[in-house]
Amino acid sequence: MVHTLTMNMLQFILDIIQNESIDPNLFSFLVAMLQDLLPDSKVEEDSLLILPSLCNHVINGESFLPTPVTSAWALLYTALYLLNKIEDKETKNLPLRIDDGCITNLTTVLIFLAQTILNSLENEGIKLQSAQRIRQNINQTVLSMCAAQHQDLTQDVYSLEDGWDIYGKKSGLFFACGAYIGVICTNDNEVIAKKTAEYGFHLGLLVQIANDIKDFQSDLTLWGNHHISILYAKDILPELKKKQLLFFLSQQKKREAYRKDIRDLLIENGALIYLGLSIEKHKILARQALLSLALSETGLLTLTRRLDLF
Repeated sequence: MVHTLTMNMLQFILDIIQNESIDPNLFSFLVAMLQDLLPDSKVEEDSLLILPSLCNHVINGESFLPTPVTSAWALLYTALYLLNKIEDKETKNLPLRIDDGCITNLTTVLIFLAQTILNSLENEGIKLQSAQRIRQNINQTVLSMCAAQHQDLTQDVYSLEDGWDIYGKKSGLFFACGAYIGVICTNDNEVIAKKTAEYGFHLGLLVQIANDIKDFQSDLTLWGNHHISILYAKDILPELKKKQLLFFLSQQKKREAYRKDIRDLLIENGALIYLGLSIEKHKILARQALLSLALSETGLLTLTRRLDLF
């Protein structure tokens, strides 16, 4: 079932690109890029990009597969992922062999492709009221994410609590949106849609925390001041250790050895344990949201499988 959902989404996106009569050079590049970036997991059953379709399938059954809704959300997911890589100066790790200006241009294309799909949802069999709610939710979510990203980029100092709030307004809200729109496209029950969105919110935080944990795998990670493990360390370290951490952070671009010193200091003081406990916390909260929906055993397993990736 998951393989079919993934293939339906990819084919729908490719058809949209072709129908928009995009320049052949741009068309071929977009196709190659999407094939590289959209299958976000080597195991398709683990894919998060089809979250709207999965939630719809579990809650509403197989009578209608919301491929257009899932496609628009996946395109936005990819665009925001690329923009975040540019802002974090991490584009060298991408499979794309192009400069940041070209990537920025491609993200613009992806956003407008998603908007093209969203503008014609009614033509794809989605009721007017549902289509309006989908568009409204996506627009509100992206605006909230942009506001949070602006705060992240412009505010030098904030607390651990602020850090979690930013994570929630970015990754948490986006996955909550994916779960919500997947349900609401064929189900008018706002209570069920919002409870499914609660599951999506905690799933999104799991994605973010897992990315933070990956940063510990390299001695060369360039640690951001707003990394949740850095905020945790600032919150719990004694003053002398905190000054040492701040010194390492200020000098890590000049001397790469300090990056390993930061990682070691974080590990010694329980940052990885803290992240691991945070993973378990949000798994529990996501499962609680699912259990309140009275799903079938198969449906519950389908959505809890995503939690078990972390």
